[in-house]
Amino acid sequence: STPQKSRSSHASTKSNITRSARDIRDERKKEAEYCVRHNLVLDALVAEVAKPRDDGLAAFTTQIATRVCERLEAFIHAYEHSKKYSELVKWTGMKEQSPESAMYSPISAFFTYVSKAIDSVHGDISDGGSYSRACVILPYDITDRNPIGADDDTRIDIALRFVNRNASDADLAQRYLSKPDYKDITAIVEIKREVGK
Repeated sequence: STPQKSRSSHASTKSNITRSARDIRDERKKEAEYCVRHNLVLDALVAEVAKPRDDGLAAFTTQIATRVCERLEAFIHAYEHSKKYSELVKWTGMKEQSPESAMYSPISAFFTYVSKAIDSVHGDISDGGSYSRACVILPYDITDRNPIGADDDTRIDIALRFVNRNASDADLAQRYLSKPDYKDITAIVEIKREVGK
């Protein structure tokens, strides 16, 4: 989901200055319940929604997705020989009673792996030079955190943001991905585990 800041229930709105935090939370809960009833799409085909409308670009991104899947499968089968993304394997072997927080690091590692794999295979595919890629989407280093600029105490499990694909590791660690800032967040990930799954 994508963060939304401008709404009538924002704590800094003049009409809310005299209201308690509990009143504002209750109103937001009602807003969320309304959205679930009227807007939630179960089992949405996210890949189809995100698929480019341009036929050439769609074919190109399909090739990229296929290559990344092949790399990921090969990595998982050979992870004993490389611990670079060992967090990925923890995700597949967790016990049912493991807390949701135990999944933050593995899922963040998954986002990082896929993003870097896309960047790696981008230039290997025929005609790849026709489509430039200026940004990558990466998870913040800190999880389960209330972002800077938020107006309530809601904690976000994992926050993602677009960053320049040419950013150095130092910039990523110190400038871009150190502390989640609401104005920079591209999307948020809420982790849920179903009992018995």
